[in-house]
Amino acid sequence: MPVTTRLESPPPAPDDSPDGSDRLFSAALAIVSARTVDDMLRETTARAAEFIGARQAMTSLTVDRDRTRPLTATHWSGTDARFGPDVHAEALSGMAAEVCRTNRPLRLRQAQLERRSDWRESLAANGDAPPLRGFLGVPLIGHEGRNLGLIQLSDRIDGEFDADDERLLTSFAQFTAMAIEQLRLHADLDYQSRLTLTVTENATSGLFLMDRQLRVTYMNSAAREITGHSLAGLDGRSFHEVVHHSRPDGTRLPIEECRIWQAVIGEQAVLDPFEDWFIRPDGTFYPVRIAAAPIKRDDRVESVVLELQDITSERAVARRLRDLALSASDRAAKLRGLIESIGDPVVVSDRDGAVSLANPAAVEIFGPNLVDVGQVRDRLRRDDGSRIPADADMAGSYLLAGASRETWFEVRPFAVPIGATGHVDDDGGEAGDHGRIYVLRDVTASRHARVLRETFIGMLSHELRTPITTVYGGAKVLARHTDGIQSEVRSIVADIENEAERLYRLVEDLVVLTKSEAATLDAGGEPILLQRILPRLVAAEAHRWPTLEFDVHCTLDLPPVLAEQTYVEQVVRNLLTNAAKYGGAEGRVEVRGELDGDEVVVRVLDRGPGFPEGDASRLFDIYYRSPQVARRAAGAGIGLFVSKALVDAMDGRIWAAERDGGGAEFGFALSALTEPGDQVPGHSSTRGKGREVDRDGPPLRQ
Repeated sequence: MPVTTRLESPPPAPDDSPDGSDRLFSAALAIVSARTVDDMLRETTARAAEFIGARQAMTSLTVDRDRTRPLTATHWSGTDARFGPDVHAEALSGMAAEVCRTNRPLRLRQAQLERRSDWRESLAANGDAPPLRGFLGVPLIGHEGRNLGLIQLSDRIDGEFDADDERLLTSFAQFTAMAIEQLRLHADLDYQSRLTLTVTENATSGLFLMDRQLRVTYMNSAAREITGHSLAGLDGRSFHEVVHHSRPDGTRLPIEECRIWQAVIGEQAVLDPFEDWFIRPDGTFYPVRIAAAPIKRDDRVESVVLELQDITSERAVARRLRDLALSASDRAAKLRGLIESIGDPVVVSDRDGAVSLANPAAVEIFGPNLVDVGQVRDRLRRDDGSRIPADADMAGSYLLAGASRETWFEVRPFAVPIGATGHVDDDGGEAGDHGRIYVLRDVTASRHARVLRETFIGMLSHELRTPITTVYGGAKVLARHTDGIQSEVRSIVADIENEAERLYRLVEDLVVLTKSEAATLDAGGEPILLQRILPRLVAAEAHRWPTLEFDVHCTLDLPPVLAEQTYVEQVVRNLLTNAAKYGGAEGRVEVRGELDGDEVVVRVLDRGPGFPEGDASRLFDIYYRSPQVARRAAGAGIGLFVSKALVDAMDGRIWAAERDGGGAEFGFALSALTEPGDQVPGHSSTRGKGREVDRDGPPLRQ
């Protein structure tokens, strides 16, 4: 998609421009404000011509974001200024193609240019375009050395292109490539975040993630609707204790007899789907179908993924079908009408497998000549592609062979007393003399949703995390080379560094979010001293919020805790960022580390507006933001959820509470080790502006 820009007057000659560094940073300052790739190309092209001093400039991307078409922006000035969509017909051929292919700059004087055959071919092919007078092309190199395109200049205002021009343009191209990739990464993060929310929250089955004690750490909207409980309402209690503690006859069901618990303790690889009874908040029982997959680490079950379906309606249909099947033959028409009205495929067979009834949905899939259940069996394939043995039960999930699109069915057989004629036997037949009703449910969407989630986890951990780390590191390098440049430029570089760090933290939170959903969150641990970690983290956070005052108070002899240090640091950063966002523009944030019984407790306190009464239990829900403070600052609504997931993985606890006199308290607690830890000084106070006071004062007590 060609885009042409025109400069109304010739750019200044190099002798009139600032020094090289200022010119480079001024150009970089112009392109970071671009919000689209097209805008960035226009700015890049115009600024490159301006700070080098060239009449002709062109920036080309080898492929667009969808990898289907080239993008080119041109800039002609002075006597050669043009209007409209004029673009060199061979924008990515000849010398430009050589730069993209080798990923190396190419600089040619006019005499060298005239000796090249591709220059003469370009003159013939672009007779209406201004001729090239000298050439300077540098590649746009992205992550892992992938070529993104190039910047090419011609017709220098003063003399020939020299080595300094090549050096400056190469530096500018490196910055431009980084900016293009960062712009695309922002868009990818937004898309993947919305995709994850859509896939998870629109699943029709209830999805749970539990730890070894069957405490629920995540549940989707379908799970909340089926059980009538929210994650906050479970309040860290065992799932068995809340919904599975009794049998329908009123007798207690010990946890030792709970099949989910047995899957954890028995170290089973997978728990095949089974049916059971759960208890609603009002005390009534309802039938459910459960499938559980224990997640192991080092051959030990650490958590359980649970899929739950409320089969009340299915049981009602099955009961109705059985009632009709047990009725006299004059009710066969009602049975047929009921079965034919069901949207899912239903096949009824006698005890020998002869089909006596197939509803329209089954006929549409298996054809009008369906006479034997073996025809259904022949069309179904297991996960490994094998057929179902003739003597095997058909219950399970299977791929439909020969379909125009990938289709998966879950087959549920129900035994009914049907005679060899295909009619209901009034006496029910002899023992074992039963026909079958096969109900097939399309589960293609749910299987595809699981594949999407697994693909997203892989993409997030590699395709986004790795380049984000590169962008973040590049921003840190830029920040170390700002001495001697204009204060405005230093401010812009600082903004780039802060935004890159914010994006890096967001990706780390999303990684934890996806690992938590997939039950792959690794909670390894080692003894750590929080009094050594907290002051460093608070000092780093104070640098990001220069108008706030941060005070950290740690008891001198806190014992060590067994935890994952990176997890603890991520939790503390999230809580500090939360307090800084909502605690007021020039407020004070206090961080306290204390021993409370057999736990080491960390509290983050602010004097902001707090949160509405009753919101404390919801603040750690995924994507939830309190309406009272949501307008005060932007956010994705995942930081507190991620913090809870990390603390739960370390067998700790986390909370939110209102403070007397206004403000909020967010804190977490980890179990202290019995062995005494190192004793280190523990109290410091740091304001973001750099002031340090009261380093040896007494610790604050709540």
